[in-house]
Amino acid sequence: MITPSSRSSIPTASAPRPRLSLDRRPSVGGATSGSSDDQLTEARSRISKLEEELEQKNRHVEQLRQSVAVMKEAATANSEKIKLLEQQGQEQAEKTEEMEQGQEQEQVDVAEDEKMDVDEEQPGLSPQEELAQQIEIIKEEAEEHVRSVRAELEDHITELQGEHEEQLDELRLENATQASEIKALEAEVAQQKTRIAAFTAAEQKKAEEVAMAVAKSSSGARKVEALEKQVAELQDMIEMMTLEKETVEMDKEIAEEHAEELQQEVEKLKAAMALSATTGPDYPEGSPSGGDLAEENNKLRAAVKMLHERASEEKAELSKKLRQAQRENAELVSLREEVEELTTKKNKLEIEAEELKEMLDVANAYESMVEDLTEKNLNLGEKLAELETTVQSLESLREVDQEMEHQHTEYEAELRDEIDSQRATLQELKQAALEQKTVLEDKERTIARFRDLAHSHREEIAQLKAKLRAESGAVESLKDTAHLALNQTMGLRALVAAAREHETEAARQRIISEQARLENSFLRAVVPNSIFSETDQKVLRVRLTLGRIAGKSDILVQHLKKDLDTVAQQPIASGQTEDEKDEGVSIQAVSVEQLVLGNKLAAVSCQTKEDLFMLECYLTTEDEFTQGCSALDTSQTSALESVLDSALSAFSEGALLNGPRGGDIASLYDRLVQTSEEWHASRIAQVSSGSNAEGFGARCAVVKLRTRKNVAKLAFSISSIVTFLRTTKSFLASSEMPDDDQTTALRSELIPVLDKCLGELLSVLNVAQLFYRRAEIDLAASDDDLDGLVAAGGEVVASIQSYAAEAQSLSTALQSHLAHDGLMEHSRPTEELVRFTQQAVYDHAVAFKEKVALLYKLVCRGAFTDAVAPRTRSENPDGASGRPQWRIRAQTIHQELVDASTLRSNLAEMTELCNALHQRIREFERADSQHRVVAQKLESQVLQLTESVAAMTSEKTQLEAQLAKEREQFDVALDESNKEKTLLNSLNRDLRKQLKRTSDAGSSVKGGNTGTGAKGSAMSAADADAFRRAFHQLHTELHTVRSTLAKERLEKLLGSNAILNTRNSAPKPSDRLANSLKEVATFSRQVKAQLSMPRLVDLKQAASSTGSSAHAQLVAEKLQQSRVQRDLNTLRERVGAAMQEDGWGQDVTNAITRGESVFGWQPPEMERPPVLLGRVKLGTSSSTSSQSVQLVLNRTEVKHLSQALVC
Repeated sequence: MITPSSRSSIPTASAPRPRLSLDRRPSVGGATSGSSDDQLTEARSRISKLEEELEQKNRHVEQLRQSVAVMKEAATANSEKIKLLEQQGQEQAEKTEEMEQGQEQEQVDVAEDEKMDVDEEQPGLSPQEELAQQIEIIKEEAEEHVRSVRAELEDHITELQGEHEEQLDELRLENATQASEIKALEAEVAQQKTRIAAFTAAEQKKAEEVAMAVAKSSSGARKVEALEKQVAELQDMIEMMTLEKETVEMDKEIAEEHAEELQQEVEKLKAAMALSATTGPDYPEGSPSGGDLAEENNKLRAAVKMLHERASEEKAELSKKLRQAQRENAELVSLREEVEELTTKKNKLEIEAEELKEMLDVANAYESMVEDLTEKNLNLGEKLAELETTVQSLESLREVDQEMEHQHTEYEAELRDEIDSQRATLQELKQAALEQKTVLEDKERTIARFRDLAHSHREEIAQLKAKLRAESGAVESLKDTAHLALNQTMGLRALVAAAREHETEAARQRIISEQARLENSFLRAVVPNSIFSETDQKVLRVRLTLGRIAGKSDILVQHLKKDLDTVAQQPIASGQTEDEKDEGVSIQAVSVEQLVLGNKLAAVSCQTKEDLFMLECYLTTEDEFTQGCSALDTSQTSALESVLDSALSAFSEGALLNGPRGGDIASLYDRLVQTSEEWHASRIAQVSSGSNAEGFGARCAVVKLRTRKNVAKLAFSISSIVTFLRTTKSFLASSEMPDDDQTTALRSELIPVLDKCLGELLSVLNVAQLFYRRAEIDLAASDDDLDGLVAAGGEVVASIQSYAAEAQSLSTALQSHLAHDGLMEHSRPTEELVRFTQQAVYDHAVAFKEKVALLYKLVCRGAFTDAVAPRTRSENPDGASGRPQWRIRAQTIHQELVDASTLRSNLAEMTELCNALHQRIREFERADSQHRVVAQKLESQVLQLTESVAAMTSEKTQLEAQLAKEREQFDVALDESNKEKTLLNSLNRDLRKQLKRTSDAGSSVKGGNTGTGAKGSAMSAADADAFRRAFHQLHTELHTVRSTLAKERLEKLLGSNAILNTRNSAPKPSDRLANSLKEVATFSRQVKAQLSMPRLVDLKQAASSTGSSAHAQLVAEKLQQSRVQRDLNTLRERVGAAMQEDGWGQDVTNAITRGESVFGWQPPEMERPPVLLGRVKLGTSSSTSSQSVQLVLNRTEVKHLSQALVC
């Protein structure tokens, strides 16, 4: 099948419908009411007025555009003038700079010359004065030029603004009038709608009241019947209940009697048992009545045994019955529940049935109302359809008007923006002129300063020459100082270079941060708040805050560790001044503060990194992510960050720990410790209260962070102990201790023990520092930690935690026992202090050293890596998705933005499509207006034709009688083509026989006499001409009958409305296509006439011996056929060219030129352009290049093909 490449020339059939409805409305409205015609005429007149006003607005807009273009050209000319002025000013500045450079060079030459005189200063001033005069002249010219240009621009702008304001006022007045007219039309439509709505509401109320009354009566009757049935059922139930009550009472009496009998038997048995028990042992075995008693005893025992067995059997039976009763009870409970459910369902179904019955009653009542209303709706439907078509057309015009108003407002806004831009450019030009003026003034000031400097330099040169002559002898003595100054300057230069490097690096980082800030602000401005929501901003803020807190706390921890290490490794000199001793004593408090602060900051750093890991982990769920962000986005976190900032600044100044105690500094330290402790405690409580606290603590990244925290605590504790012991030793040796026997005992006994403890603890401190470095290497963070795998664990992690706690407890115990106040007051005896130091410190330090060394060996062998190694992934079936929650959210935001961009592009395409459709609709409206004019012309032609047809009816009446019989035969021949052929052949034979008879009659009359023969021959020729004319007329009538019959069959198949719709909705073809159709119609009529005419042969001439006449007729027919074929080819070429010019596809034009028939079909129920199905080749064609394609058609396609061929 061949599909058309382009069908741009075929318009849709649904486009001109509103116009057709407007054209048909007056005929219908004349039958309904006369007011509708007046309204339509008024609406059409208003529409024409609106169109004229829209055209005027378009003209105004074009004028405004032209004025804007003129303003742009003027602005460009002004900018070019200003650029020329700037170039001239730059050239003048370059000239002045060159003159200044030349003057400086001359002054340098004069300064080098020792024999320079003062008189040489006068000739150097003349070029400066000339330069100043030139600068003043140029400045005055530039100012005059700028004033003139500014005045011209201001006049031009005022004129343009006045014109624009006048045009805008006119446009606003026109828009106001149009809006008032539209509102009046809308008010009329609203009034009509309210009238219709009031009428329909009144009718519906009446019908609903009748229907509800009928429904209520029927529902009342049903309720009475249902209540009667319920009364009968309740009476039956009461009778059944009374019968059941009587049977239950009888069963109760029987059961009570049976129970009394059983009770009596039990009492008898009890009495017999009691007798047998009392009388049995009184009689000896050898007594005469012993045998009887034994027999009776045996009988009683047998009876008791039987009773026991019977009781057991009855008990078993009763237990079975009890179990069965329990089972039945359970089943009854379930059955009772089922019965209750079924009863509830039954009640619901009954209620629903009642409701359905009521609805049926209402529906039955509404049926009559619907029957009455259908007729009214059918009558009103036509009216509503007509009114809707008119309303739609008016609404479309209103939409067009609104679009034009919107366009005008946009044009107005654009023009105002352009005016504002022009004003801004004028302001910029004014500012540039002022800047040029200031530049010139600055140049004048620099010239004046240069003159003053030159004069002062000359005076200084003269003074320096005098000094040089006076101090020439002191040069050699100053060489050493010069060398020292050079060395100092070299050092200073190196420091300056380093400072410059740091400054440039800081400036570079500042630029990078500023660019990042601008990029962030730009991205936030680009991304709307609906996509980048407050939660996303909170997540970003939390991540950045945690990163900053972790980094700042790490910086402080590193500095504190360095300070502790340096203090611990400093040797204590024997001879110290009083100030040094006081400073050494104050180190105690500093070391304690360092220990506390280091522990707190290490805990804060570890916790923030754990929180960051939680946010970055792949296994973190969305709920955990949101809960963590909400818990971290608090004022406490921001307070911690601010305290860390102030602590960093104080630490960089050396005032956080080493400064004076009290005041703001002490409050800053206390605040830092307090806020860090509170924040860490709150976070620990929140994490421990979570559902996945244990699993989170077992992950690799968390184990690494907590182990590093414990190692840092261990190093801080050991270094603080060493520092405290050093300060204690220096304190004992200082003059602050009282000079008594106990002090001498402490110095002689305690100081050696402290030396031994310091030796051991220093070795422990070295191992701890190695431990710290090893932990930083082995426990470094990696990307694999984000998978959230569980660590293998081990004793190393627990040992590190216990050792850190042990070192911290040792530090607190040591500080409590060896406090300086206690040593001065001698609160504890010397022996106790020596014993504590020997046992609790020295021995513990030795053991601790061995444990830490052994643990360090394990760590060197890879204990840390084994402890934090992840388990196999099979143990974590909930495998990570490979992305954290914030990245997933970022992906969704990215996808939303992509979707928004695609939607925006689609919206732009849809707007373009709508604009194209509006343009097409306007074209259709213009074509419709042209069709109206053509229709009016055709109506006038139809009237003329009707008059001519009325004149020709008299002639047709004579031929209708003769053609009545032939029409019946032609009806049969249309169904069976072979019969038509046979009938035509028989008619041809009859005609030939008649011609032969006439020719025979003419020859017989010719043998009588010549006078009569000439008359007979003349009559035969006249009869032959008359017969030809009659046959030709008969053939034309035959073709008209065929066409009418084909049209009737087509109407029967497709319906009468389909042809009318196709004719009414068919668009007006182009002129080329109409001309080609006319040519094809004339050519087809000629060919049909030639084919339908029989070949007439003159029998007299055919009977001649030569037979040249028959041959001549055959040659003439062949020539005529070749002429017809040539005309057909030329006609095909013209039609193909016309179709190609009208925009038809290449397949259609090729089919026409190749002699193929293009056919298509259009469903009658759908309004869409005809679909091209294929081509059929009829007869022979000159072009044989195209291959024949087998065409397979279904029943409907064959039907449409036959209809196309018939038409």
